[in-house]
Amino acid sequence: MASETTMRKSVREVAGALTRYAKGQGWNDEDYWIYFSTNPDWGRVHFVFVARGFDGRDSYERYKVVWDFLTKELSHEPDVLSSLNLVVNGKDEVDRGGIYRIGPEYEDYREYWTFSSPH
Repeated sequence: MASETTMRKSVREVAGALTRYAKGQGWNDEDYWIYFSTNPDWGRVHFVFVARGFDGRDSYERYKVVWDFLTKELSHEPDVLSSLNLVVNGKDEVDRGGIYRIGPEYEDYREYWTFSSPH
């Protein structure tokens, strides 16, 4: 089970990597959203990465491209990768079902930008 310190580190590292991915795609801040939830009982950090750039793309394809990016970016952080659960969605898909589409614990998710920055 991951410690609280490892989970906080995971939030910071994964959100930073997802932001680098988005910037590498040429996306503006208003084109993507990062949501996260921690589960201390299981030592897991759950992320939902939503972007307009994923609209209309196959769910496995968008997951795989982001997961591959994260495994390369965070290869030096095996503890972070081992604590990570990831969902990747398009904005249109989430708009149709709201954030509720991410799972039954949706109320525990926070938007990373709201959590970390003043805008």
